[in-house]
Amino acid sequence: WDGSSGLKDWMASCVHRAADEQRKGTLSLIQLIAWELWRERNRRLFQKEAQQKAALIRLIKDEIHLWNMAGAGIPFDPG
Repeated sequence: WDGSSGLKDWMASCVHRAADEQRKGTLSLIQLIAWELWRERNRRLFQKEAQQKAALIRLIKDEIHLWNMAGAGIPFDPG
């Protein structure tokens, strides 16, 4: 992503490049990461608290696991 297009265009490009059977999951992955980053931004801004990077990554991986258990089909194994 070179930054010359908007976030919506970048998301559409990522989904378009994914294999047909992975498109829904790819979009879910992008939305999940954006949501968790937004929550962390709000935590820092309003609660004056910040998670360590490793904790935020672990939280995202845990959420990926939960979303996949719910049928999101995210094409990523968080390990």
